[in-house]
Amino acid sequence: MAAEPTPLFRRLHETAEAAFDAVTGVIRHGTTMQQIIDAAGVIEDAGFTVYDDLMHGFGGGYFPPVLGSRSRPAGPLPEMTLEAGMTCVVQPNVITRDQKAGVQVGELVLVTDNGFERLHRTERGLFRLG
Repeated sequence: MAAEPTPLFRRLHETAEAAFDAVTGVIRHGTTMQQIIDAAGVIEDAGFTVYDDLMHGFGGGYFPPVLGSRSRPAGPLPEMTLEAGMTCVVQPNVITRDQKAGVQVGELVLVTDNGFERLHRTERGLFRLG
């Protein structure tokens, strides 16, 4: 859209970016699923929820771990930890609790021993078309 985002959509996007940063901030070899859910708590702290899965494994398909959030679990937490060499899609889809507005950010990341590597080259941020 060529227009500036409304205050609501700006807040939604800021929250989605904060959730992406919080989740990727804990990603590394040995990270537990609870650590990821806890990091994503910035979404509920801002008064929002998610609609789509927060994170899932990827490698030619949709694999574990499949995680939601505190307010919208994607089922029981998988009993696993992240391992170096795994690839995961981190995709906070932050929405209003009434499901009338939302945004989604995210990308594919590689889990490393000490953190993560971005596998996308596109800059982050709000983009305008037109």
